[in-house]
Order: sequence, then C-alpha cells, then structure tokens
Amino acid sequence: MATLIRVDGTEIEIYPFNAEKGLLPDEMFSLVGQTLKLIRLNQQSVIVVNSDTIAPEPKNYRATKLLQFFTGDRQDEVRGTALLATREEIHVENWTLAPFGDC
Repeated sequence: MATLIRVDGTEIEIYPFNAEKGLLPDEMFSLVGQTLKLIRLNQQSVIVVNSDTIAPEPKNYRATKLLQFFTGDRQDEVRGTALLATREEIHVENWTLAPFGDC
C-alpha cells in the first residue's frame, strides 16, 4: 500500500485499481497532479510529487521533512500532495526516476 500525504499532514492508504500492475500514471495524476516527478528516497522507496511550479501549492511539511531526512538537504521542499510508495507499488515502465536527492 502506498501513502498519500496531504498538505495538512493527514495520510491516507492508497491501493491501486489493479494490484498486479501497481499504481498507474493516470492514478498518480489524479492524486498529485498532472506533472509527476518521482524522487528515489532509497533503493526501495520513492516519493511522487507534482513538479509543476506554475501554480504553486502550499508547502507539505510532512512530506518535506521525509524528503529532507533521506536527502540530507534542508533546501529540499515538497509543495502540494505527495505520494510515498515502494518501487513495486507503482507502475514505472519506461520512466526514469530522479537520482537520489535530486529535487
């Protein structure tokens, strides 16, 4: 199960429509926005954020603290809703993950 982290700090367990394939891009679009950025936190985990900066979203303090913990960079910040998942929980065929700590 993946975890949706809202800007108010609440967390919701997210299950994909098709458990065998994992969360598909369309499902992630509906959760975090149309411009997805997958940031690798470690070998197993990624955080999916909306990388669209044209319409700034409120800062997501919970997701920001999580990202900073893994990257060690206090400048990293997450705006808007974020999705925390393992690589197995999302369908990332032909996608490139941002390198560890690259925001």
